[in-house]
Amino acid sequence: MNNDTPNGIFAVIPTYNSVAESLTDQYHSLCSQVKYIVYIDNGSANIELLKSSFFEKIDNRQCHVVYNAENMGLAHAQNQGIKYAVENGAAHILLLDHDSVLDSGFTQHLLNAEVALKTKGIQVGAVGPIYYNKKTKEKYPVTKFVGPFLKKVKSKDDSIEASYLIAAGCLIPVSVLDAVGRMDEALFISGIDVEWSFRAQKYGFKIFVVPSAQMNHIIGDKRLPIGVRKISLHSPQRCYFNYKSLIYIIRKKYIPTGYKIREIAFSIFRIVIFFLVSKRRFDYVKCCVKGIRDGVK
Repeated sequence: MNNDTPNGIFAVIPTYNSVAESLTDQYHSLCSQVKYIVYIDNGSANIELLKSSFFEKIDNRQCHVVYNAENMGLAHAQNQGIKYAVENGAAHILLLDHDSVLDSGFTQHLLNAEVALKTKGIQVGAVGPIYYNKKTKEKYPVTKFVGPFLKKVKSKDDSIEASYLIAAGCLIPVSVLDAVGRMDEALFISGIDVEWSFRAQKYGFKIFVVPSAQMNHIIGDKRLPIGVRKISLHSPQRCYFNYKSLIYIIRKKYIPTGYKIREIAFSIFRIVIFFLVSKRRFDYVKCCVKGIRDGVK
């Protein structure tokens, strides 16, 4: 354990068919910023290669690896990591994707922001970074729902209240997880962070983005410009889970009505766009329809 980093942060990182080089880059950016790292491999097909090229080379005094025989879903893996972290004295959980590489001082920026907000009497549920696309230099705005409308706030210096946070780079106090609960394992990969963020707000906690903490993160396989908007294009298989999760989430009473209206409307819009612009149009539509059907079931 890295006792030179007494911040009580345990990083939880699910892996699935990951690339050893990306994990290595992440590890070197992370090990000095957290107390402990928990990896949960979700049944990777290349697990033997990952073991020999990465997992068996990292410092086991600061890392713990869980090997799942099959892919149990992202939420399940996150909860496995959270359980281990809590049982071993974590004060905060830092959720990361397997390719998230941190800038120097990343976790300290998040911790400082949390402390500053709490001194103002604010119940902080989680804090997260500003995301940017390293290739295009584009910064993604903070999203805040106002009824069915989405208000996009550009980052400044102060922490910005958001409607929800993306899981990658999200820092959550363990005390909040105790009050709100952990990730909903009925959600396999999509919507986990959205559902948890709104559930935290149901319990009176607020969610914030910290502009001083920034992370390279590409949303979707690519971004397609449609008029003044850009739509994230995922794979057809990912779209299946997106639509299945949406049906599940909108049944929750604590999910704001405005969010439900907007997501239903744009989900229909996305199906039309996928059909018009994609070379795999029928795969997209088939997966979207199947996701909706299975979500209803």
